[in-house]
Amino acid sequence: MRGVTNLITDLASSPRVPSMVETSAFEVGRTLAVTPGSVVKRAAMYELIQYTPQTGQVAAVPLLIVRR
Repeated sequence: MRGVTNLITDLASSPRVPSMVETSAFEVGRTLAVTPGSVVKRAAMYELIQYTPQTGQVAAVPLLIVRR
């Protein structure tokens, strides 16, 4: 019953797709970072993005995040 209620709620408001997370949980600058970047390589299986450093000191070893 709860699933049907969630579906009806999702379909009642734009963009009319099921929501995966609570949108009010994110606030730019507090819980969400917005950093300029560009796509270095785009392939069928992945997209490699290089973000612009926002501070004078950055890590020597890059961070790779893999999401399935």
